[in-house]
Amino acid sequence: MKARRISGLFLAGLPVTVLLLAVLTPLAAQHSEFYPFSYTYSAKALGGQLISTHQLSADSNAYHTFLIKRKPTWSDDAEVVQVWQRTRRRQWQGSSLGGASLHAAVPISATSIVAIVQRAEQLILAEIDTALRVLRETDFEQEYAIFPNSRFSLCYDAPGGSGMALVNHELFNFRTSDSALTVVKQTAYPVEDVTALMAPDTTWPAFAYLRVEGMQHRLMFLNGDGVELRQQEVHFGKPVYLRPVNGRAVAALNAAGDVTKLMIVPADSNYSPSSSVVFGKWFTIVFGDEDSRSYHLRYVEFNERYLWRHLQIPKISGSPVAETIDEFPLSLLEPAGVVKLADGAGVIFRNGLANFSEDGRLLSVDILKLNLESDEPVRLNKVGGSLLATQANKSWIFERRSNSFWWLNRLFRDLWLYLLMAVIVVGFAFLARQSYQRQRILRTLFEMPEADPFVVLDKEGRLRSLNDSARHLLQLPRTVPLGRVFQFYCAGLNAEGMMTLVDEALRFRQQLARRITFEVQDRSHDYLFSAIPIRGFLGNRGGLLLTGRDITEELEKKRLNNWAQLAHDMKTNLSIIKLNAETISETSHDPAASIGRRILFQVNLLINRVRDLVTIGSSDSLDKVMIDAVALCHEVREEFNESLFANVELKVQARHILLSCDKAKLSRALRNAVENGIRSLHGQKGQVEISSWHDQNYVYFQVRDSGAGMDDETLGNMLKPFFTKYKTQGGTGMGTMIMQHVMELHGGEMEVESHKGSGTAVRFKLPNIGTQTVAERRAAETQTS
Repeated sequence: MKARRISGLFLAGLPVTVLLLAVLTPLAAQHSEFYPFSYTYSAKALGGQLISTHQLSADSNAYHTFLIKRKPTWSDDAEVVQVWQRTRRRQWQGSSLGGASLHAAVPISATSIVAIVQRAEQLILAEIDTALRVLRETDFEQEYAIFPNSRFSLCYDAPGGSGMALVNHELFNFRTSDSALTVVKQTAYPVEDVTALMAPDTTWPAFAYLRVEGMQHRLMFLNGDGVELRQQEVHFGKPVYLRPVNGRAVAALNAAGDVTKLMIVPADSNYSPSSSVVFGKWFTIVFGDEDSRSYHLRYVEFNERYLWRHLQIPKISGSPVAETIDEFPLSLLEPAGVVKLADGAGVIFRNGLANFSEDGRLLSVDILKLNLESDEPVRLNKVGGSLLATQANKSWIFERRSNSFWWLNRLFRDLWLYLLMAVIVVGFAFLARQSYQRQRILRTLFEMPEADPFVVLDKEGRLRSLNDSARHLLQLPRTVPLGRVFQFYCAGLNAEGMMTLVDEALRFRQQLARRITFEVQDRSHDYLFSAIPIRGFLGNRGGLLLTGRDITEELEKKRLNNWAQLAHDMKTNLSIIKLNAETISETSHDPAASIGRRILFQVNLLINRVRDLVTIGSSDSLDKVMIDAVALCHEVREEFNESLFANVELKVQARHILLSCDKAKLSRALRNAVENGIRSLHGQKGQVEISSWHDQNYVYFQVRDSGAGMDDETLGNMLKPFFTKYKTQGGTGMGTMIMQHVMELHGGEMEVESHKGSGTAVRFKLPNIGTQTVAERRAAETQTS
């Protein structure tokens, strides 16, 4: 009935779930803000590049943006430069600069830029302010033929007031001041690339450039005055690009398709260059904050999908490279540029933007229609809270805004998936519930240490699994394969009862029980085996579970109880025989006295056996009285006649301790320990000492002998029931059982220490509850009187 109710609820919930999915999926599709931030278009400029003075402005709100436009070939009056207030195209003004063309520009202050300007066939360097006035200008040293593929580049070191201009492959150093703008050619060698290092102070190199000497590249570091400070060979083929690394190093990147060779050269000569290979394009690489031990490098890699890889490249050679990897959403297609941000890095794709945090979390993903030039990299820069993306003839400004409820949007987006997963989980849990519970119970039982034997058979009677106890009982090594019929594994065990039980249980398909005897380590063990049919998932026959319980001790306990009753009846007869034997042994006739002593010795042995049987077979209740440990030790000592054990020196080293215990049972345990000690002497002269003491936790009684001691095998078997090595001397193994039984009744422990040739010590530990010394007892009695 319960299963039917669950099934009904499950089936009734399906239409509701489908309805919720139908309603919530369109709602989720209307929400695109699933991340903490998002970027939107702020401005777009076609036909030119945007340059911001934000980084050079002391006031974050008082900066300008210059739009450098390519001059069309058909008009001399077309605008070639515009200036905007901050990043918005309002109150803007433009100028044609008298028909000039601008090839490159770089900001040098919050209100001015330096540009490479062409007027007719003349190439000049000019400083232009936000009013679009040419404040200063200077000619380059020679005339240049300008072609469509001519290369122009500018970089500037604001603290030093100097910069570098690259015209085709010639490098110039320029300086700005309030009164002049000067240009000096830097080197006679061809130059591949140049960059400003953004040095932290004026003591570090301000620039680095890549000089071409024949087939070799040489990376040169120089200060703002153009003085070369350091150089390093770079063994790369063309083309090679330079990137600053936090002002303290420069990276040379050799592009070869989607693989980039990387060489990081520190400006500090105390460190050696680091070389790496990056599986990404050179314009998708960005350098993060470095530490004292490594450079932090992030780049976009394609391996079936786009990955965001973070490398920590060690500054010291031979150290391991650490890395982490994150994934971009599948909706983003082909990276085009990357920039370091205050909270991580921004990556522009052909169809959108993504922003990763320092720890690899996606902060924003925006799908945008950018219409980028197919193979041209995008320069990405941060301007306040905005991103500035530029190509040769296109520019975009994206503003970032916070999404306060992004987590709620994501919840709605993913809710249909959660609901579908919940339906699947509930359905699977219902269908697999019974099977899982059975497997869990079986697995728990199988893995329990010292568990009873468990055997699992399939419906054909083939052995499928068994636990360690069953494997030990059936004497099956782990190398024996499973899967055969169960009778095959019982062939050599004389276990007809086991095979009969299995046959009947499989035939009648009902639970059966049978008592079966096995020989384990030369000793018979009786087991009560039950055969329980296993039902399949749909209630069909699935196999058979055999469980066994060792009932040997229970049967032995019953037998001992019977023997104890018989021993109780024999006590009177043995007492009469003992009395007559003592009378004979005291006669004056030597032969008769000798015979009497031998009879008395044998009678004492029988009396001890009777006492053992009575002790084991009696009830487990304790008759506790208050005794003195010294008196108990001496009573046990006096039970051993010195004339019968002339070779043994019996000693008592006990302290007066008043404790509550069952005197008869504890005395019996001590007596058996003394007997074992006497036997260990083998008729040789020796000593048996009975002692007692106590501490805060226990009261101790100990019997130590100077006998032969025990080897490791004997010591390991000593506590097993009925084990003895003195069968020829009348030993039965019940003495050790009695000692253990007495300690268990008192809640104590029994410990045995022995070494071959060094004697044995048997120690009894009783909980120290309510014990007193004699002095403490007398003091208490004095106070009460």
